[in-house]
Amino acid sequence: MIENANLFKSPAPKFVDHLPGCKEYYEYIERERSKDFEILARKYRAIGPLLTKMEGLVVHTNSGKSPKLHQYYAHWERKTYNALQKVSEEGT
Repeated sequence: MIENANLFKSPAPKFVDHLPGCKEYYEYIERERSKDFEILARKYRAIGPLLTKMEGLVVHTNSGKSPKLHQYYAHWERKTYNALQKVSEEGT
């Protein structure tokens, strides 16, 4: 979801050949982007607890630092970093 976020949604036209004014356009972009950032931030904050829950199920600890799951944690850290990097590159 993070990787596929569209932070530049255009408003739907009110009429067939109507384009929004600059102010209306940028207010819409800002409003939608704020909503999307909040949703993405919640998803991002949920990653750690999900990984810790997985650790509890697999190795019966909940430290978030299990040596047995080091590669698993590294995999998801890399996936998360790459998703954030992709979103930031598309916005530039």
